[in-house]
Amino acid sequence: MPHLQETVVHPDCRHFRGDLPCRPNKTHGYVCESCPVYAPVSSRVLIIKLGAIGDVIRTTPLLRRLRQERPNCFITWLTHTPAILPQAEVDEILKFDFASALQLQARQFDVVINLDKEKEACALLNTIQAPEKFGYALRPHDGVAWPQNQPGGA
Repeated sequence: MPHLQETVVHPDCRHFRGDLPCRPNKTHGYVCESCPVYAPVSSRVLIIKLGAIGDVIRTTPLLRRLRQERPNCFITWLTHTPAILPQAEVDEILKFDFASALQLQARQFDVVINLDKEKEACALLNTIQAPEKFGYALRPHDGVAWPQNQPGGA
């Protein structure tokens, strides 16, 4: 039986897409083993801000702070209005719908920040796997939006 050479793949890279070739591979022919733009992700952050366009725009300065505090983080943003988000600053922008909510529930994040008090956003925070959660969650016993964290604390 011939010896198969093991292929080097970097699933921790910011550009990795799993089921499709990454953009650097498609545009420049780079391969993982010797890729000059390999960018390992240090942490994964999910922001849930569904609300009105103005509310979403007013929360975008949070991106700069996250990038300062968590260099090389991969930021996913879930919203009703994906077109208004700065695509150069957010790694993954998802429109809030059943399919997006379902796939987010199957993923793991290091941090989830829910900036909405809508019950669907709060319930989603409850169901996503992450060691750090901030913002509003849904209280299971009565379905009320409730702060996940103590005021003034982390």
